[in-house]
Amino acid sequence: MPKIQIFLWHIFHHALPMRGTLIRRGLQIDPTCPLCLEDIESLDHLFLECPVTRWVLESAVQHGWVPPGLFTIGPSFCDQLQGLGSDPQSSIVVVKFAFLLWSIWKCRNNVVFRQGIFHPLACLISAKKAFAEWRIRSSLPIDDFCKGHSPTTSTTNIQFVRWYPPPTGMVKLNF
Repeated sequence: MPKIQIFLWHIFHHALPMRGTLIRRGLQIDPTCPLCLEDIESLDHLFLECPVTRWVLESAVQHGWVPPGLFTIGPSFCDQLQGLGSDPQSSIVVVKFAFLLWSIWKCRNNVVFRQGIFHPLACLISAKKAFAEWRIRSSLPIDDFCKGHSPTTSTTNIQFVRWYPPPTGMVKLNF
């Protein structure tokens, strides 16, 4: 998804408009994390140290969506993220984690800009839903989704129908 790729680019270039970053750029705002109200909001804090978002990450591990020990407090968040992307076996984990980070960011923005309430489980569900929709739309293999089915269920018969726009001058009616 292009918007998540841009989001990751912002992370790697320390360009996300987080409160700590905005303070360093001269804005007069409260630098405190809007989720936990305990520390200055930074990349490391929001995605590694914040107790509210840690709950989201730990829940993703408990649900078996991402492997345990993915990220630890200590090394820089960006360094850990780059290290994760270097392993070709972990490509699906990287994509899942990108969707999880995106969901945390969107839920955080809901708190900041709409005075919403951060619900960790809703944040995780949002990430899972967005990832599943992306997998369906991008026509990637669905082996991860079919692991829970019985051995008699054949996954080779599953075909997704993609929508294509009609040719110029034609009208298409979907129902």
